[in-house]
Amino acid sequence: LQSGRILSAKHFRKIIKSQQAAAASHPEENAPPPALEERFPTLKEAEQRHIDEAMRRANGNQGTAATLLGISRPALNRRLSRSQK
Repeated sequence: LQSGRILSAKHFRKIIKSQQAAAASHPEENAPPPALEERFPTLKEAEQRHIDEAMRRANGNQGTAATLLGISRPALNRRLSRSQK
């Protein structure tokens, strides 16, 4: 949505229902986060998990994933390059 536009309640409910249906169809992907007793991830690991999740949600579309992450596509490409080394 563009700045200043209002999302109607009807459209909002439709989005929520579609997300709930998608989550219900993939319960293994909606597992709770690891217990706090486990090792805490490093910032690099947390960044990589975040990028992986954005890429999954964007179905591999780097432009969309970059938008989800709030970074530019070149910035996402640099991070993806670093993770492949």
